[in-house]
Amino acid sequence: GKAVPVDFFALRNLRKGMVVVSLAGPGINFLTALALSPLYKLMYNSSVMQAGFSYFIVLVEYIIIYSVYLGIFNLIPIPPLDGSKVLFAISKRPQRFLFDESMNWYGIIFLIILISIPFFNFGNLFLSIINPILKFLL
Repeated sequence: GKAVPVDFFALRNLRKGMVVVSLAGPGINFLTALALSPLYKLMYNSSVMQAGFSYFIVLVEYIIIYSVYLGIFNLIPIPPLDGSKVLFAISKRPQRFLFDESMNWYGIIFLIILISIPFFNFGNLFLSIINPILKFLL
């Protein structure tokens, strides 16, 4: 989905509220994967696989995989991702300029470069985090 605008200053406790709101998106991704995991395991290990529901099982598997990917990706502490807002909320005042709204475009450019250049091995690092989670869920 798309980013939902939030007026963080309307929250009673700014720091705690920022953390909770910023973790809501990745949290829903992880909850989706966790909730679908038992269904996937049940269907995969039963006769449903042979009964013509293999496409549905593959769909559930992909939903789990992409939910974990999106959850982990959104926790990267680079603006405009949710991880940067969590880091902003827990950081001290001098470091907060790093997470200013104007940094969002620089963050997007940095993410594109990071993902595009194989030299950084971003994919391998990302997979080393995600694979153990997927092994548990699938």
